[in-house]
Formats: sequence, C-alpha cells, structure tokens
Amino acid sequence: MSATKNVVPSITIDGQQYCINVGRDVIRKLGYPAYICILESDKQHTIAIKPCDDNVMPSFKVPEGFPENRQKKFRIYSQGLVLEIMDGYGLEKGRRYTLKGELHEEMNGVVFHLDKSEDCSRKDAEI
Repeated sequence: MSATKNVVPSITIDGQQYCINVGRDVIRKLGYPAYICILESDKQHTIAIKPCDDNVMPSFKVPEGFPENRQKKFRIYSQGLVLEIMDGYGLEKGRRYTLKGELHEEMNGVVFHLDKSEDCSRKDAEI
C-alpha cells in the first residue's frame, strides 16, 4: 500500500469523445474494486468515485486486469454524463480536462474538485 500512498489519482473528462478516463491510481487507491460508481455534488463542485455493487445504478465494471495490465484502459463512454458534468460546472464542451483527486477514507472514495480542473486539450494538440 505504501507504493500508492504519495500518488495523486486522476481522471480525464473528454468532451470530444464523451468519455471519462479513469486513472490507474484511482482504482489502486480504492483497493481494486470490481465496480465503481460516480457521484456528483453540485454544492461542493465535486465528483466522487467509490466502489459499489453491480446492482447500483449507474455502476461501471472495472476492466479485468486493470490497472496492472498496462495494455488495458478504463474509459466510461457516456455522452449524457459527460455533458451533464461539463454543463453543470462551466467546462467548455469539446475539450479535455484532467482532475486530480484525493482519497477520503471516511467515505471510501476518491474526490475530484471540478473547480480545480486543468484543460489538457492544448497540450495534446502540441504533442
């Protein structure tokens, strides 16, 4: 567990492909759950990712072998969810934003502050 202690978990909200890329360290910090769910807090301008059961709606299955298999990616494709997040928090549509999170052990979730999002669209275009 000490290997992930100082690592900052992150997600990318992709307004071009309408998906959320879940970083490997999010899953590691959560203890390798089989399913996760995404919760929003309008009041706090945050998104939380938590482990959950497959019967919780909406829940998303973590790909088998992720995060250890470097060939695997965890992308959640949902135009509705991505647009809801982008519209609700003033993020420009069609762009990509990286959010760094922190583990909140009391809620067993990783919390991402939307007001601290970093536009990474320009960086990708320069590469």
